[in-house]
Amino acid sequence: MSELQNPEIYRTVLDSLETGVCVVDLDGRIAFWNQGATHVAGYMHHEVIGRPCQEFMSCPRGNQERAQSDGKAPFGRILHEGKATMVALRLRHRRGHQLPVLMHVSPVRNQHGSVIAIVASFDSHSLKLLNDRGPRNALPLAGLDVSTGVANRSFSLFHLREQMASFVEYRVPFGILRVRANAFDQFCASYGREAGSAALLVMAQTLSNSFRPSDFVGRWGEDEFLVILANCAGAGIRSLYERTQKSLSSVEIRWWGESLRVPTSIGCSSVELGDTIELLLSRAEEPGTATSPPISHLEPKESRSS
Repeated sequence: MSELQNPEIYRTVLDSLETGVCVVDLDGRIAFWNQGATHVAGYMHHEVIGRPCQEFMSCPRGNQERAQSDGKAPFGRILHEGKATMVALRLRHRRGHQLPVLMHVSPVRNQHGSVIAIVASFDSHSLKLLNDRGPRNALPLAGLDVSTGVANRSFSLFHLREQMASFVEYRVPFGILRVRANAFDQFCASYGREAGSAALLVMAQTLSNSFRPSDFVGRWGEDEFLVILANCAGAGIRSLYERTQKSLSSVEIRWWGESLRVPTSIGCSSVELGDTIELLLSRAEEPGTATSPPISHLEPKESRSS
């Protein structure tokens, strides 16, 4: 019993949990990071202690400005209000991709009742809960691209044809994004094919975690992915296009001590009356890194002629 009165025993217990546990101080810096957190996010203890939590976690959409306004994002509001809550965040994995995760966050108070830190817990089960949804996570084995974990080209084409048939018969709108790793052959020549495969895997995981359950992500070529945006047109495609740009701009992989980035280009298009799959795909071919989606790719022909 006397051993249990030693505070260090509780640190050991926390460190042995499979559940990720981290403590963030009043300055928004990570003060504690257990082995469970390392298992989920990939970062070792010495890589995160003392560093701002926003380097590893992004704020939930809609709360971003409020959380960042006090410089302690993404937990500023919780530190200020001192209330336990659950928050959806995106962890930036050590490999570079972003992982959606649910965090249970509680204030830590001193003997006088003042908040001195917050403790957050998260695990692979909450991550799985967020990821195991939507058609892209229920792929038949024959439709899987084993290198990236998303749909292969054949299954992507099958899904694209289904969307086109729904549009022709029921006028259900949809759009597509074509996401390409620029200068991929040069990247592989510089760092090796294994590094190239790792970069494509990170891109695939980032894309899979960036869209709605109804959307579809597949591999379209050696260096290209196809995203099919269900029941979406106009401003909706523009918003998802810009969000995808932002997500991919922060993607990097750790390779033999280096942080490697792969420049990406994104083309987008929405289906139009009289379209074929070939026309739709050709409109979404953007040379170089796209900076904004062309208006002609986002609005139906009827809207432009009115």
